[in-house]
Amino acid sequence: RAAPSHPPPATTLPRAALLVQLAAAAAASHMQPTGAGAAAPAAAARPMPSFYKRTLPPTCIALASPRGRQLFREALAGSYMEAWFPLSEQLVTQADPAFCGLSSGVVALNALQVDPRQQWKGVWRWYDEATLDCCFPLDEIRQRGVTMEQLASLLRCQGAETTVVHAEDPDGYEEFRERVKEVCGSGVGGGDGHVDGDGGGGGGGG
Repeated sequence: RAAPSHPPPATTLPRAALLVQLAAAAAASHMQPTGAGAAAPAAAARPMPSFYKRTLPPTCIALASPRGRQLFREALAGSYMEAWFPLSEQLVTQADPAFCGLSSGVVALNALQVDPRQQWKGVWRWYDEATLDCCFPLDEIRQRGVTMEQLASLLRCQGAETTVVHAEDPDGYEEFRERVKEVCGSGVGGGDGHVDGDGGGGGGGG
């Protein structure tokens, strides 16, 4: 009877030779083609400068700070925070750095219970920044924002009555303060659609 055949013994490479082969294979897998048709190596992407939050200027007081809480309590006790409640229910974080004016308009329109008469998502009629594109393209607003006059025009297109008061005008600052006291003392909502704004700035609304 013929003796059973057995597979030849596996060749065992020395450990050093095996490591050299593995290193060579890894290097080959990362080699780029050379010559006229070779693709240029991609330049290392430089990280874009960024920051997380910013320090408020001295003229502003953070609501959550001790002084901000004190002022809130004083205004509430003096019946000057009536507008806070319907507005706070509609506060939104602006979807784009240049959408401060649009976001302010969205908060005001939703707090005033103005019916947009167009669907937002699904069956719901509601305002967000994308719905305020009746007068100016959103791409243009992303580049330059909106002035107070432009924001007032956008809100009037939605059926709101708007009044723009420039703080730098003669008596404008005092007039604006009186309007704020009047509106904050009476509250907003109920669908009266009246919006006041200070036009002290240029490319935005707040």
